[in-house]
Amino acid sequence: MMKLAILAAIIGPTTAFAPSASIGAFSTALHMTDETTATIEEPVAVAAAPIVEETPILLVPAAVAINGWSADADLPCYGLPGAISPLGFFDPLGFSKDTDLNTVKRLREAEIMHGRVSMMAAVGYLIGESTPTITYGMDVHHTIANNQLPEVPWIVLFPFFLAINIAEALRAATGWVTPGLGPLFTLRGKYYPGDIGFDPFGLKPKDAKDFANMQTKELSNGRLAMLAAAGVINGWSSDAVSPLGDAFPCYGLPGTVSPLGFFDPLGFTKDADLNTVKRLREAEIMHGRVAMMATVGYLIGESTPTIAYGMDVHHTIANSQLLEIPATVLFPFFLAINISESVRANTGWVEPGPDSLFTLRENYYPGDIGFDPIGLKPTNANDFANMQTKELSNGRLAMLAAAGMCAQELVNGQGILENLGF
Repeated sequence: MMKLAILAAIIGPTTAFAPSASIGAFSTALHMTDETTATIEEPVAVAAAPIVEETPILLVPAAVAINGWSADADLPCYGLPGAISPLGFFDPLGFSKDTDLNTVKRLREAEIMHGRVSMMAAVGYLIGESTPTITYGMDVHHTIANNQLPEVPWIVLFPFFLAINIAEALRAATGWVTPGLGPLFTLRGKYYPGDIGFDPFGLKPKDAKDFANMQTKELSNGRLAMLAAAGVINGWSSDAVSPLGDAFPCYGLPGTVSPLGFFDPLGFTKDADLNTVKRLREAEIMHGRVAMMATVGYLIGESTPTIAYGMDVHHTIANSQLLEIPATVLFPFFLAINISESVRANTGWVEPGPDSLFTLRENYYPGDIGFDPIGLKPTNANDFANMQTKELSNGRLAMLAAAGMCAQELVNGQGILENLGF
């Protein structure tokens, strides 16, 4: 079924190209030089003037600004928006190095479209697993999103893929040169990557700077969404893993998920002993838990009343709020952190000594400090391994998300919700 779906998605765009206008004309001119000779006593033969033929000149129209943008070969990516601080222009693999304008526009077209699909996918994962949908008779279906597509009946899939084919066909006809009438994979000269003319709510700015700013935000959100969608797919497709044992990666600790499987490209756990592996897992779990709280904290700190600001909604970006909190609030906050860390150290770590630095207790399971006030910890071994795999996956995604939120606020000094348009 998936092969047919992919085939349908490919056939549509390739059958709906519109012809493009050709530009260019040659102009040639022949000029005969006439010379006037004065009358003299003796007739003098006058040589015929040579025929001069001018070099053909190709008439090339002047560069026309598209949405306020004119290609500038002296700028990265010919001046297209998307280069943001602190990284600035970021192309470590050199895809756009020494490339022509069409290639750069084609790469940007691909980036924008993948970003838009990823933004819809990230939202679709949450909606598909939590809200009533037509596919399941307006009922909340609890199958994970990764497994829902094969369960959708053809009567629903057909109009879905038909809509995709129509949308892709319109995009191809709008932006791409017809195959055979020009080089393959060529965008039209007057086409701006991603601008297919679909703007039913009139959100497209008329000012060039405003348009460039809006597209930069769209690109940033799309880049984050591509990471988020990939993380969601990786995080929620886990299976129960094997118990502890020397025959398995990381001594059989949970956390190995498809499609990557055991993922340790830098070899941190290669030839490591059991204590080292458990210590690395402890660090991963704790960083993931902090990152999950930080991700939620960014959104809450910028949108809801908090004690630190007298139960008022403070609109300073989250990156700057910690420095503004009075000491009377910070002291109990850091005291609570110290108490919780002391409890964790006493629970899981061997008392420091000459031969016991950075050593976990033998009967301590990484991350399990015994805090389970509402009894969520499963008693079955497979269920516990599955729950920790989900926690690890969510924590890994949260570490990326928290880093992305922090970087985004450093880029333009705006809050996360403000960047999203709220």
